[in-house]
Amino acid sequence: MSIMTRSSSYLLLFVTLLSFHAANAASLNQPQDATSQGFSDERITDMNGKEPKPGDMVQILRGVYEHWGVYIGGGYVVHFIANSSRLLVFSGEMGIVKKNKLRDLVVAYPWRISNSMDDKYKPRPVEDIVKDACEQVGMKKPFSLIDYNCEHFANELRYGKKNSLQVQNVGQTVLAAGLEAIIWVGTVITSAVQSKN
Repeated sequence: MSIMTRSSSYLLLFVTLLSFHAANAASLNQPQDATSQGFSDERITDMNGKEPKPGDMVQILRGVYEHWGVYIGGGYVVHFIANSSRLLVFSGEMGIVKKNKLRDLVVAYPWRISNSMDDKYKPRPVEDIVKDACEQVGMKKPFSLIDYNCEHFANELRYGKKNSLQVQNVGQTVLAAGLEAIIWVGTVITSAVQSKN
């Protein structure tokens, strides 16, 4: 695969990721039945058999993107979604903080507990995470896929730090594709100059 084709593929992947995220955000507003996930009222476990504890970050694997929330206990998750019918939401749109039953939010998607930044940041006290999450339910705030999305929201609750590894990973991919394109153009120009001499 040529460098230009690979660069175009990375860009297409980035746009697809953003499109799916925005398109699926509307489904997060609808109550769903998650009987296919095997939930019971007594026990809720993720794809690794782990039970969530209050303050845990929940990662829902929705194909090309992940949706994030914070488990607050009693089977509930607080999460942040785009409150828009537009396909792509970059910035300037308002989002809303929602509280849903984990089973209704997950539907048939695999999910896991993912406190993946515990090795980098110290989690805030569980009581503070849950209190702040519950106080924000119904709150509207600016939503941006790049600057403040569901993962930024969940990390901010757990660690007090706005961070999105999804955005960082896509950004690194786009940057790598751009650098490859620059190197390819430089190689072509250098070859052209050398062949004239």
